[in-house]
Amino acid sequence: MKKEETRYIPSMGLAFAEESEMRKLSQLAAQGWLFESFAFLGFRLRRGEPQMLEYCLDMHSVDKGDLEEYWETFRSAGWKPICSSSGMHIFSAAPGTKPIYSERTTHREKYKRMSRVTGWSALIALLLFAIFVIVVRDPFAIGGNHLRDQLLDGVTFVGAALCLIIGVPSLMMYIAYKWRLGRIK
Repeated sequence: MKKEETRYIPSMGLAFAEESEMRKLSQLAAQGWLFESFAFLGFRLRRGEPQMLEYCLDMHSVDKGDLEEYWETFRSAGWKPICSSSGMHIFSAAPGTKPIYSERTTHREKYKRMSRVTGWSALIALLLFAIFVIVVRDPFAIGGNHLRDQLLDGVTFVGAALCLIIGVPSLMMYIAYKWRLGRIK
């Protein structure tokens, strides 16, 4: 019987449990399951030789044209780029390699950057939600075209749901990053 070559593991969310997620990835690497890429609400791992690795997450928007130069900066410090997606970059290194974020100021900048991004995302999504619920669908409208009202109800419901699906997690991440910023002081 052939063993599986890839494996999916769920994530608790990097905004909420970054350190424990990186430790979990390190423990799995020691068992021969190496981080390969991000997956929907988790990580994709591939089977390989067991390795002692530390993983680190950097959150920084980098243009595709500048990605190689960005990675080279980390390579020169001993960190191997593994995967980049949506401004999140995972690196691995041998235990004892100097951490990517070793100073308070760099940690603060990382979380300030992410709290700005998630804060704006949450604000925009929740404002759009309010527009869908309050402005687009006037609850006091009387009469009118029944088919148009049904269509408007459907569009409003879908739009409002999408705004909540984006807005609520963004707000939760914003709060998590602000909480982390408060702990670094």
